Amino acid sequence: MASRIGQSIGARMAACLALAAAPAPALAADQVAIMAELSGAQVIGRAADSDGSGRMVATLDPRTRQLCYEIEVRLIGQATVAAIYAGRAGRAATTGIATLSPPDSRGRARGCVALAKNAARQLASDPSAAHVSIHNALYPGGALRGQLAAGGPGLAAVDGETEPDPVRVPSGQEKPPAPGYTGPVFTGT
Repeated sequence: MASRIGQSIGARMAACLALAAAPAPALAADQVAIMAELSGAQVIGRAADSDGSGRMVATLDPRTRQLCYEIEVRLIGQATVAAIYAGRAGRAATTGIATLSPPDSRGRARGCVALAKNAARQLASDPSAAHVSIHNALYPGGALRGQLAAGGPGLAAVDGETEPDPVRVPSGQEKPPAPGYTGPVFTGT
């Protein structure tokens, strides 16, 4: 059993290294590539998942205020909430910026969200003033957190557009928080 787990982890690491070595797609001049490395150690003031990890890559188009993202998490229970919050490294979240689709049972999520004008402007000018958090039933205050940073590969386009997440709820019709969720509640974009 341990051998199969080791092989699976090794195969995943090799795939991640190959992806990281691949040339990044070109972004339009006004687009901003954003990324975050996720871990439980970055969660502030609460118990978090100590062995979980993950990554988010995103592209923000400040002109349209559209943030398209991909999230991948590993070694955490089923995610119930994924969100971007205002909050610098080492500080607790202050304000919700965007609700994202939580990773599925395979630990993956992909989608696009429209940001409020001020949020898009701030995220484009200083991504490090925000972070992404992944919550689950065991850690409703946050299983993983990752400080956003400018850079990274951005997202590859599919037929000229980033493929939207089919389960994303339209703005103004946000999903209610999962039972036990204790973070900020978003009041729209």
